[in-house]
Amino acid sequence: MTSEEMLKVYRDWVFRVSAYSMAVNIISIDKLTVAPSGGNEYRDERTSFLSGELYSTYTDPSVFEILGKMKDEKSVDEDTRAGIRR
Repeated sequence: MTSEEMLKVYRDWVFRVSAYSMAVNIISIDKLTVAPSGGNEYRDERTSFLSGELYSTYTDPSVFEILGKMKDEKSVDEDTRAGIRR
């Protein structure tokens, strides 16, 4: 896999993690503030599903393998390498 392909996989992974996190957080805030209590079960099921997807995405072994290769890649800019090290 080229460094450009690895970078795309990394950026797609960051996007998916942030999208799932945002969705879970918005639903959680909504539930705590203005959401009707009659929809709790519906929201809880969706939040559970999204949380599972977030966990699966965040802990994907194939991404960690790519991250391990990218941290030493000379063609990857320093800001991206700093994000990978976190």
